Amino acid sequence: MPIAAACGLLLLTYLSAYPLKGWHGPLGADTPVYVWWSRLASALGLRVPALQSRPGTIGLLAVFSSLVPEAPSAVIASSTVAFAAALALAAGS
Repeated sequence: MPIAAACGLLLLTYLSAYPLKGWHGPLGADTPVYVWWSRLASALGLRVPALQSRPGTIGLLAVFSSLVPEAPSAVIASSTVAFAAALALAAGS
């Protein structure tokens, strides 16, 4: 239970930056690349040589983008927050 509380607190901390700062899009210079890669993977699959270097990340984003009725940039923004919280918990353990 304490781990779940720590994860929730980290996620809340990272997510609170968006409304507090007035940000509406994902952060990071590589976000357009991930949007393009996830759209390409949705259209052509992961067989494209450009996508074979990071098939897990691109495949996950392509699946989430097709399941959630949001723009791929919103899916990427939420996934970066979740990945940051998971990485912080892994580093803390």
